[in-house]
Amino acid sequence: MPEAAFEVLKPAVQSLLGGRRADLVPADNDFSSRDYVSKPIHVGSEKKRIRVAQKGIKLTPFEAELLNQTAKAFAVLFNRFESTTGYKAHLRTAISSSVMDITLARFLRGKRSGGFASVQSLIQVLKRLSYERYEGSPATTGFLVFRTKQETVRDKITSMGCYWIDLTPVKIDNDFFGSPLTYRFVDGNHNFFATGIQMKAVATIRSRHSFDDAVDRLGHANLYRLLEISGENAFAAILNNSSEIEVILPRKKIIVWRKGVWNIFDPDIFHFFFHDALGEKVINELLWTVYSLSKTRHGTLILITGASKKELEDFRKGSVAGNHLLSEELIKKARDTSISSLKSRGDLIRMLSADGLTIVNYRGQLVDTGVITDTSRITKGKAVGGGRTTAAIAASSLGKVIKVSEDGPIELYENQSLRYRFG
Repeated sequence: MPEAAFEVLKPAVQSLLGGRRADLVPADNDFSSRDYVSKPIHVGSEKKRIRVAQKGIKLTPFEAELLNQTAKAFAVLFNRFESTTGYKAHLRTAISSSVMDITLARFLRGKRSGGFASVQSLIQVLKRLSYERYEGSPATTGFLVFRTKQETVRDKITSMGCYWIDLTPVKIDNDFFGSPLTYRFVDGNHNFFATGIQMKAVATIRSRHSFDDAVDRLGHANLYRLLEISGENAFAAILNNSSEIEVILPRKKIIVWRKGVWNIFDPDIFHFFFHDALGEKVINELLWTVYSLSKTRHGTLILITGASKKELEDFRKGSVAGNHLLSEELIKKARDTSISSLKSRGDLIRMLSADGLTIVNYRGQLVDTGVITDTSRITKGKAVGGGRTTAAIAASSLGKVIKVSEDGPIELYENQSLRYRFG
């Protein structure tokens, strides 16, 4: 049955879509307006769709496109094995281990018919390299995959002041990183291999744009400039310091391979969630700071609220600074400062990497930080998880909350409920 086969894939699909529930259902079902359904697929003799419960945060166009690619990949594998009797266990294994990689490769190749195998090969090469260590440090590297003429990209990149060093074309295969020098020299920070869609490295690129701001650096601000001139459907693939694969796309979309599954980091989700509370610029500064903390494995908790001063005083039960006078003075000096100013000075990421709750008002100003919260206001039955999760649930009774766990996941809370989860 297609439904039984989809159950194997279901956890990976739900992880890709931020924890939203996904089910395989008959294509002619009646659907709620709150649900999103994929384009119909033929699995065996049946016509199906993947239905996604949106939980208050609608799927972005980017998420919807990847969901439709997932549905197609599932149908291809199911139909291939369904036509051969006696291989149901093989089908489950193939679906659980391959469908999401097939989805990503189909998406990255674009509308062209060729390129699937070479994109899939690049993904597998980076996955294998993610297990490598050199003198105790994880291997890192990066590729810029251009989708226009090599000469055009080279001329545009050099005109930006970046370095382009030609190589004898080298196929990106299992032997590509046979020597540690390859990934030590081209580390994916400011140095990248340049390749076309057929995955032959033709050059190395060194970006001359360095960023003092940790958030811009961790958010790949230098790569987005390169992608803009590398042709339609260009992308970059990075193996980072956390041994995660980041697929960097134009318009600041990122697909991340973390803990064995693919996850979408789409800024549009955060803009949808906070659109009625913060301005676009402040949302951008917060979301990229949060992404940076997730990558570096620093936990944080942020409340965005329009609550009154008295409500916040009642909610505040103490400070992680205790009675330390210098800490209190530093916090006092930062209060009422705009998030934009804190981010531009590099203070925001340092502040958020400390313990306690940070409170931001609807004007995009810091209200307080290092706050110990009153968790007694949680409705009975709503309290789950550890201390930071409990604090997030409690704080969400006063507004919208971003929680970053020390092991990486980013979660959004509202009205004492989890709305979205990345990673």
